[in-house]
Amino acid sequence: MLRILIVLLFLLIFSNLLAAQQAQSPEQTPIAADPENKHIKVARFSLDAHEGVTLPKLSNESIAVCLRGELLSRASDKGASEVWADAPGNAAWNRSGTAYRIKNGGDLPAEFVVIELKDSYAIDQVRVPHSERDPVSLNPRAIHVVLENEHVRLIRMQLGPRQGMLESQFPMRLEIALRAGRMNRTDIFGKSVELEKKSGDVAWEKVDLISITNSGENLLDYLILELKHPFCYPTGFGFSMPREIDPSMEPYLRTVYEAVQKKWMKESPRAARHEERGIVELAMNIDRTGALSDDDILLHNVFASEALVEVALATVRKAAPFPPLPAIWTKPQLEVRFVFHFGLPKISPGCAN
Repeated sequence: MLRILIVLLFLLIFSNLLAAQQAQSPEQTPIAADPENKHIKVARFSLDAHEGVTLPKLSNESIAVCLRGELLSRASDKGASEVWADAPGNAAWNRSGTAYRIKNGGDLPAEFVVIELKDSYAIDQVRVPHSERDPVSLNPRAIHVVLENEHVRLIRMQLGPRQGMLESQFPMRLEIALRAGRMNRTDIFGKSVELEKKSGDVAWEKVDLISITNSGENLLDYLILELKHPFCYPTGFGFSMPREIDPSMEPYLRTVYEAVQKKWMKESPRAARHEERGIVELAMNIDRTGALSDDDILLHNVFASEALVEVALATVRKAAPFPPLPAIWTKPQLEVRFVFHFGLPKISPGCAN
């Protein structure tokens, strides 16, 4: 009997210690880890009704994004308490070196993520140039800005069932699903990928020129945190060859490269007059006769004004026609990609591996 009482007493003490540890855990660490790379680090936090959490003091600036909750407030060690979220999708900017206390004042559980910007003080980095294919400008009914400063732009995309957005240029970014849903993502070559997201999913994405369609039956509700710096780009004027290219095709490709480079030397002074920064990547399909039509030129990435885009297009148009494709190339067309830089450094600071 005494042995049984001792065991029961031990279990009671253990359960109390476990409960105390669980109650303290929100004060110490996030409940789960999310994507991390050299640019950002994501931590996820969960709060029960009327519960609070003290965020770790970060050396870099960060942004807090509400995933679930109806009344989230915060108080810094340097200021009074304020409400920063009354619905999913709200966000607040957190200063570096400041401790924040987050409280869920609602009657339902809440969840939020904190995204630390590891590059927030790298002021020497190149910032993303303006793009005429900006998603907010092209899709004002579906996309709007939630928060913006010199480091980031947080935008919200809401697409109804079967609704789509125009092809838009995105920089490096973090995508956050506020609701479960399905989307169809299509690139410039017409290749489509079907993606299914759960509510709260967070994913890191690189530079893309894409269109998105809601392929589900419910509202597609998405947050996109775009990084304004660093702007990572291929360096140096040049082209890339298809992976499956026969080495014997290299002399032909060199001829194409030299023809485009010659025209670029004539067109680049016109681009310099605009005094703008930007980059235009394009893919062109040369047919068997060496001809190149406008339909055979596809813009791959565009961080530039339409004036600079026209300079890049004029360069390849004036370089054509090229010599006929060699007989060893049996396909009807040959794809070659070119990169045109406008006022950018020879290297992209902050982008080295």
